[in-house]
Amino acid sequence: MESISPYKKLQHQVAGHGCGDSKLSPVVDNTGCFYKPLQNGTRGEREAEFYSRVVADFEADPECCSPSTSLGTLQSFVPRSYGTVNIVLDGRNAAMECLKLEDLTCSYEQPCVMDLKMGFNTWYKGCTEASREKYRLKDLKTTRSKIGFSVTGMQMYSPCAKQIIRMHKQKCRDISTREEVLQALRRFVSCQEATDVNWAAEVYSGKDGVLARLRELTAWFAEQGMYHFSSASVLVMYEGKATAKKLPRDHLDDANGNTTGHKVVSLKEADEEGHRKNSEGVADLKKEVDVAVDCHSPKWANGDFRVRLCFVDFAHAIEVDGERDTNVYEGLLSLTRALEEVVQTSASRPSQVVTEPEPIRGGQQ
Repeated sequence: MESISPYKKLQHQVAGHGCGDSKLSPVVDNTGCFYKPLQNGTRGEREAEFYSRVVADFEADPECCSPSTSLGTLQSFVPRSYGTVNIVLDGRNAAMECLKLEDLTCSYEQPCVMDLKMGFNTWYKGCTEASREKYRLKDLKTTRSKIGFSVTGMQMYSPCAKQIIRMHKQKCRDISTREEVLQALRRFVSCQEATDVNWAAEVYSGKDGVLARLRELTAWFAEQGMYHFSSASVLVMYEGKATAKKLPRDHLDDANGNTTGHKVVSLKEADEEGHRKNSEGVADLKKEVDVAVDCHSPKWANGDFRVRLCFVDFAHAIEVDGERDTNVYEGLLSLTRALEEVVQTSASRPSQVVTEPEPIRGGQQ
């Protein structure tokens, strides 16, 4: 039995099971590992088996020469897997079985994270009619049924306020149109304090950007007929601290290029889930904060955004026999078109905020 000491709650989870106080809340350790409690029954077994197969297929075919019959291609998209372990958390007597995975955000100083649930529907092959109807009605309340994906959570870094700005799940559920989705995608790569400043090109474009990786993942889906993925997500991450170099000069007041004085950050009233009072310590309304931003740090002189795109959540990864997953494939194509539109328009138009997110204190694990 493995024991985590010390362990801590995953600070940068923006959506999914355990986002908030829950018995399913994942934890991380200080070695860069993430422990995801297995869901009950076949869902947990299915997810653990899928990760094991990705590793096995990659080891058998590291060149990924057979993408239509091997999951090895996904090795560069999914978190590294170290199998399952039993852990005992403080205050609990019973051990908890977890997937031991790579902690995707541990190497970032200020991780910006966006969770996008993929597919026009999230019901899975073989579920009961009652379950299918439940998922169908749930999907109809989101943009998934309209455009093939939805924004389920995101957090950004404010280089002026030196705060993480988080849009919680309920606010993301209020996004109901494609234009509001485009606004959220713009907001994820823009400066709250100067709405004409954005880093869409740095994050979404280029050979290492989100679009390039998204096209690789889509190409695999165009060929594979091994699995259908229901309720799976695309995670987009980048280093928020790299955004400081993009600030306009009127945000940098002293001779050293630092912002001086104070800036008032207007915060949204905490929602009914009580996020403002949670353990991450949401700041008080209209709190004044120092906003000295070092835009000349050598570590970030080249604007290293360290963009990463991952594919996650496989509790409903159902094995099939030669049947393409057009549900997720079409959703990936739709997301690609949306991001292309954001890149094309971001250079000439200010960013718009869908709904004012809540700052949370800190932003580091």
